[in-house]
Amino acid sequence: MRDVLYEEIIGLEVWLNQIYKVSCKMDLTEILTNFRQMMLILGAVAIVCVSLALLLFVTVIRHLKRIEVPANATFGETLMVTPFSVVLFVDLLDLGLDILAAPFVWVFLDRLGLKALRGVAVLEAAVPVTQFLPTLTVCWLGVRFLGYAPPQFDFEYDEGHAPRGKVIDEKDMVTYERQIRS
Repeated sequence: MRDVLYEEIIGLEVWLNQIYKVSCKMDLTEILTNFRQMMLILGAVAIVCVSLALLLFVTVIRHLKRIEVPANATFGETLMVTPFSVVLFVDLLDLGLDILAAPFVWVFLDRLGLKALRGVAVLEAAVPVTQFLPTLTVCWLGVRFLGYAPPQFDFEYDEGHAPRGKVIDEKDMVTYERQIRS
């Protein structure tokens, strides 16, 4: 048993030495060839992603004119009303265009009324190396499958003044109007 294990270790050592010798003996033409191949692959990925994003853009625009988002909606609340095709479009565009996607994403999300998503999407598009992480898609899936509990705010009502707090829904406004009348 020891002899077999010893032979395996020797074989592994020989294999590692061969890899080391090959990797250290690369000349400039081999390095440039490998770099060119890598850039061609990245370019092909970018073209495919931008093409898919444009196809998705056409379908999103046909089906959605404007998404109804409550005023002062948080990031999670906005994701709850956002269709999956929108976040997928943003992530594909970000992957394909890298940092150049930031202004397009900003305008697209602004036109759809998704102002709470703009900051996260543009930050992710502007920071290099994050393009391979589908940030909005992961957030969308997290909100949908892990659940989202909207933040609770305590409203303080002063006599004759509007409620103090960030989120005012219809129920709170009715309560406030009743307090004013009485």
